[in-house]
Amino acid sequence: MNSHPLISCLCIANGKPAFFDKALACFEKQNYPNRELVVAYYKKDYHTQTVIEQSIKNHDSKIISVTYCSKESQGDIMKNAILKSTGFYLCNWNEEAWHHESRLSYQYNSMQIVGERFKASILSTIWIHDYQNSQSYLSTSALWAETLLCRKEIVLTSWNAEDEVSPLKQIIGLLSAKKMLYTIEKMPSLYIKAHHNEDTTSLLDENSNQMIIALLS
Repeated sequence: MNSHPLISCLCIANGKPAFFDKALACFEKQNYPNRELVVAYYKKDYHTQTVIEQSIKNHDSKIISVTYCSKESQGDIMKNAILKSTGFYLCNWNEEAWHHESRLSYQYNSMQIVGERFKASILSTIWIHDYQNSQSYLSTSALWAETLLCRKEIVLTSWNAEDEVSPLKQIIGLLSAKKMLYTIEKMPSLYIKAHHNEDTTSLLDENSNQMIIALLS
């Protein structure tokens, strides 16, 4: 196997330009060399379309675009993004989170343990930043589905878009039961989940942004 197999980062853009711009910037700063970003966005979201085109032109980023209509469910949108991806691994890329520049490399390398057969990795703790009061909190210990990095064929064979809870939770349960999931502990700075105002003006709060930069360093 290639020492750096292609990782496809799956991002659903929800018409919030400031968040997508941040998610794209986090992707471009990743130090894992072989990666692509698969972006699913509403077919009339011209901002996201333009930003993608500019990133491909200016940064030579590998980005795959997938458009969706208003009637499609989140599960179906994600399934279409998975089918369009070309990576050996898949990774959630939440546009409303901050991703450490080493997130992909750390999660991938953590699975490469001689004699083991891990097919996925996940974070057990993350930082949660509340923009309302400019405070960051360490999460409780859990399997945070939004941080999953997993072999693509496992996701494809196990995905159920009609799952009422979460297709990812079903996959995580399967991986755990078969002892194929590597749980990364005590590395919360790899992923910072944001609570924010819906109008996205919270991203302009300098105090919060400085705190997040410190957590990512």
